[in-house]
Amino acid sequence: MVCHAIFRRDAKARLRLSWTIGEGCAISRASASMMTVELKGATVVEAEAKIAQVVELLVGEEEPKADLEVLGDIAALLGVRRFPARIKCATLAWHALGSALKGASDHKE
Repeated sequence: MVCHAIFRRDAKARLRLSWTIGEGCAISRASASMMTVELKGATVVEAEAKIAQVVELLVGEEEPKADLEVLGDIAALLGVRRFPARIKCATLAWHALGSALKGASDHKE
């Protein structure tokens, strides 16, 4: 998958995200799109918590409950749990942003 993430912190330390996605499977593109909607305006701490929650939902040992009111569109990704090869597709953008946020905070210290 070819993708570029652009994120900036605004004056209130909230994330402003936009993604330009080149090539990739439908699952990775849909997941990245959901992520940008879900994290728009989040603080770095909120984003890191949401990233951890979504990754745990997709790769965790226990079967999560698909509460649409709590998870919203993210619940649609739970179907990939049955297809281990596709879990990487669904988590790719989340892991990439998590790594970028970690890298950004490492450079700040």
